[in-house]
Amino acid sequence: MQHECRITVLRTMVFPDLQEEYLADPRSGKCPFFKVGDSFILKRSVS
Repeated sequence: MQHECRITVLRTMVFPDLQEEYLADPRSGKCPFFKVGDSFILKRSVS
């Protein structure tokens, strides 16, 4: 059986307190990789 899940980026947000705690560069800002409207599908086969 194969499962698919579509993920669509609805918004991007910045949480300075979490960046300060977890990122090597806490002032890096929003993720440059994902943009609002981007969509991708995850596929997984389960036996």
